[in-house]
Amino acid sequence: MSWVESASEGGRPLGMVSNWKSDNPWTALVPLDLSSLHLFQADFDRLLLLDLRVCVAPNIEFLRESGVPNENIMVLLKYRPRAFMTSNDRFREIVKEVEEMGFNPLRKKVVIAVHAFRAMSKSTWEKKVEVYKKWGLSEDEILVALGKHPGCMMVSEHKIKEVMNFFVNKMGWESSFVPRNSLLVSLSLENRIVPRCAVYQVLLSKGLINSNNQSF
Repeated sequence: MSWVESASEGGRPLGMVSNWKSDNPWTALVPLDLSSLHLFQADFDRLLLLDLRVCVAPNIEFLRESGVPNENIMVLLKYRPRAFMTSNDRFREIVKEVEEMGFNPLRKKVVIAVHAFRAMSKSTWEKKVEVYKKWGLSEDEILVALGKHPGCMMVSEHKIKEVMNFFVNKMGWESSFVPRNSLLVSLSLENRIVPRCAVYQVLLSKGLINSNNQSF
């Protein structure tokens, strides 16, 4: 009986493996500290059902060959294990696309970008790019936004439109403000952005800050 099968007996989830020892296939294939990995994501259970040598190990190894440190690979395994549920050919294409966009393999943003590319189809990606372009952003500015915070491409097209509309039409700021502060696209408009901007406008009206101070 395999370690996966034995872990599933007794009604426990496959991910809740108490006997996480050096003889399990993960330790042999993936020399990372995986001792607590099963605690983080239910999706990890599905990963355990795959043929690790065929489906997972080549993807992890390709990240290493591309210069991604083990600790950053671990981030992807912990929080977005589905990224590895991708065919080896497609996974390589995604990593190469991310590299061509100028992401530094030594930084965690590269694995966030890999997840972002993997999480949507190419047509969906292109539609989101077009939404940004309709607000006057160039491809270079969109790349800047992506480099600062890849999550700016993981929200819906509607959310992108809402955020751009708020900053450009309601705050009266240049559209280029958004790619320079692309983390804002991922924040809640109602709970985070609008209240902060309300405080900003009060401070501005009282002369406590100047209009060039657009920090959050």
